[in-house]
Amino acid sequence: SGLAFGSATSHGTYPSGNRSAAIAGDETIPVAVTAEQRATIMLLPKTGDIREFVKLIERRIFDLAALPVGDVTLAINDTTGAHIADTTFSGATVGALRVVTAVPGATYDITIQGENTTLASTDVIDNSFASAGVAYRTVGDYKSYRVGSYTISVAASADPTTVLATKQVTLGASRQTCVVASDGGSGIQILSLEDN
Repeated sequence: SGLAFGSATSHGTYPSGNRSAAIAGDETIPVAVTAEQRATIMLLPKTGDIREFVKLIERRIFDLAALPVGDVTLAINDTTGAHIADTTFSGATVGALRVVTAVPGATYDITIQGENTTLASTDVIDNSFASAGVAYRTVGDYKSYRVGSYTISVAASADPTTVLATKQVTLGASRQTCVVASDGGSGIQILSLEDN
């Protein structure tokens, strides 16, 4: 009880099967609990009389939480044709990051920037990864990054030059989900969930 905006419970263990989660006593949502899986249920704002939610499957509980050390190659810059920064991160420790949008009624352009640039070689230009036109309830794929510090920026696709929210994220050798969420008013915030 008493969960505020942006807060979360710790993971609990439940028997698998179809369940119902009660919110404020008289509102319920159906929740499927899958055997041997870790997941987070994220409640979204009501639209009319309907409460929406997203179930984020994190991993099977018997999978390793940390991602392995990788021997990876950086992308070639699509503009200049040159390698970005170092040519390789030999033996680099790698984490993974994904983005979820939880604000109804708009699409967003999301940029992830950092000195430890993304390792998804087809996506990186000038030390940033950009995802345009991300719609409500879209759960992005995990992208691999070197362990380190990143800045996530969000702009409405209708006005991509105006940044609406930013967040500094420290990524370890694990999986992390960043949620673009309503702040309860007319603005947005970025929340960070450690998946491991």
